[in-house]
This record gives sequence, C-alpha cells and structure tokens, in this order.
Amino acid sequence: MGHQIVGSVERLGSGVIRFHSGQRVGVPWLGKTCQHCTYCTGGQENLCAEARFTGYHIDGGFAEYTVANQQFAFPLSKDYPAAQVAPLLCAGLIGYRSLGVVSPFSLNESQYRPNFFKNNVAEFLEKDYY
Repeated sequence: MGHQIVGSVERLGSGVIRFHSGQRVGVPWLGKTCQHCTYCTGGQENLCAEARFTGYHIDGGFAEYTVANQQFAFPLSKDYPAAQVAPLLCAGLIGYRSLGVVSPFSLNESQYRPNFFKNNVAEFLEKDYY
C-alpha cells in the first residue's frame, strides 16, 4: 500500500507554494477530495464521495517517486526517523483530529488527554494539520 509516505520534494509542479525543493514532507492516507461538498467544507473530508486515498486510488509510497497534492501533504521535521514519523500520517492524524471532535465536557479527566496527541503528534510536524 505505502499509504504513509515520508520523503523529500524532488520537483515542484506549477502553482506549488507550500513547499520547496529538497524539503522533507509527509503524504498521508487521504490524498484528494472535491473540497466543496458538505463533508469537505465541514471538516470531514475523509467522508467525501470523491475522496481518493494514497496507496489505494493514488500510487503509494513503495514507488521510487510519487506525486502529491500540496493541500494533502505536510512539512515534516528532519529530527525524527521516517519509521517514527510515518505512522503519524495515518493513525496519528486520526487520533489528533478526533480530539477536536470530542467535547472535553463529555469525558472525565482520566479519559480526556488533549495534550497527549497535540504534544506527541504536532511535535513531529512543523505546523498543525488542520
């Protein structure tokens, strides 16, 4: 599958403004959406009827090279090995994003640990996902 890609930018397509050549990036499972349906505009892009997924609909990370949409890629710190940061592009994203959906008032303190994912996931990235 190769649905959690860690690599560096080899070349930029026209109009790419978020990255530069040689920059370390991560390409997650979610690789493309319509960006205008109710799900996309409501922060639930993974439910978009037109969603395309890396390693399933879009060629994955087992290739020597791949192409990624800049809107679905993330700048990554060079401080961590690929094997440590790659899982954050799938399971880490899900956990981090899920905490934004859960109301802290519906859970007691032992169940709700808002800083766990924020500190352990966002630490690997140079900026927040969403």
